[in-house]
Amino acid sequence: MSAMLLPGPMQALIDDAEWTRLTGAANEAFRREQFCEALTLYRDALAEAERLFRNAEIVGSPVAAATIYVISCQNLAEAARRIDELDMAEKWLLQAFERLAAAAESPATPLSLRLDCMRDLKLAFLNLVEGRREDVTFHPEMERLLARGRGVVACVIGVVERLATLPARELRLLDSVTGRPS
Repeated sequence: MSAMLLPGPMQALIDDAEWTRLTGAANEAFRREQFCEALTLYRDALAEAERLFRNAEIVGSPVAAATIYVISCQNLAEAARRIDELDMAEKWLLQAFERLAAAAESPATPLSLRLDCMRDLKLAFLNLVEGRREDVTFHPEMERLLARGRGVVACVIGVVERLATLPARELRLLDSVTGRPS
């Protein structure tokens, strides 16, 4: 998932090498069944994922920020499960879902990130409901999540449909603007 190379300090803003390094170290600790160490490293990786995500929200980025964010939360959830912190595991999974949903719905988020968030929302949802479909006490929450997901899809599709109606001249103008199409 490495990003394209840019000169100087700009590269550090979008490069996912630090996230990859932290996640690799955490995965190694996890493999050795050192779950507390893995949890600490996965938290550091999530902080880096959040930085990459914020950067993608502000100026766009070739880094797969939405995917990286979901993976980071999933890794934290699995490490938390291994130390019997089930509430924390669910918190991380819900955080991924809500973060992607909020970014996808926001008119301030660049369209490419909105599309990525909508795509990866399915993975975040599946992570959340895995193993809980038979739990009737979870059904109201699952319905809420499904409704939220449908709302996100409708919102993003609405933006794409509006863009599809723009004349080619206006679309070219949008291509030259960095940042935040609504």
